[in-house]
Amino acid sequence: MTGKFDPKAIFSTPIVAKSGELDSRLKRVVGVDDLITNLTEDLNFIFQPNLASKWSDAIYKKQIPLVQILEDFIPLIIFEGDVGTGKTEVAETIGSSVAFKHKYEVQTLKMSTQVRGSGFVGEMTTLLSQAFDHVKSMAQKAGVPTLLIIDEADSLLTSRAASGQHHEDKAGVNTIIQHLDSMKKSKLPIAVIAISNRSGALDPALKRRSTAIFTFERPTETQRKELFKRFLDGMDFNDKDFSALAKASSEKKIAGKGELSRFSYADLTLRFLLPELRHAVGANKKITIESLANRLNNLDPSPSLFE
Repeated sequence: MTGKFDPKAIFSTPIVAKSGELDSRLKRVVGVDDLITNLTEDLNFIFQPNLASKWSDAIYKKQIPLVQILEDFIPLIIFEGDVGTGKTEVAETIGSSVAFKHKYEVQTLKMSTQVRGSGFVGEMTTLLSQAFDHVKSMAQKAGVPTLLIIDEADSLLTSRAASGQHHEDKAGVNTIIQHLDSMKKSKLPIAVIAISNRSGALDPALKRRSTAIFTFERPTETQRKELFKRFLDGMDFNDKDFSALAKASSEKKIAGKGELSRFSYADLTLRFLLPELRHAVGANKKITIESLANRLNNLDPSPSLFE
């Protein structure tokens, strides 16, 4: 991508969660209720920068020194974890949780890796600057708190000390840090979520200065049971069936590799339940515990990529 900056090539269509509105997709990822609660409050803290000052005045009748710590962090939250653990789905829908809980609209924008450009010298830094300026402009235009999602952040925020790191990539990381600092100083209600499958590859400066890091893991047996109960509700299955499926989807050796791995949320929904649904619809018959057990027995978990 060269030439004139085209936001449509870099950003998805903005989504605005209305006040008091909750996206039903948040229910698809089970076992992360505490994470969603904490993330909702962290985002509200960023979106409402005067909260701490008001609290200090109300409780202590003055501005206490602790409030000054807010001057040192940038509005960046990092999601780290293996593929298929719900990071992107939570990022795309968490704005609705904030809107639902705190009764104000939240705009969500998602930046694609197209912002890297086509490799010309200086192109990526120029595009990144234009992209962040666009986010600020969109936040001002909408007049509501704005969440920027950087998916596949590994491709943009790789450590500048990494072996073989290209000059353009280092310059890109510097540019992102500068614009995150600028967002903090602008006082605009903007937060950034960077999603990474390889947390160890991210630049240490960004990790040190982020306001929070949330780690997403593959589901435990309890979480898998809850997932099956949620998706197979109303289909003549009982608690014993759900427990059996949860146990059968425990750690398993990946064929040809010998390493143990747990199933991810994506494995269990898109590679297990979805094919079973397609088969049942095509055959015009009910889904049975036997057919589920047989399919699960022949399915390997996806390899872990998280470092």
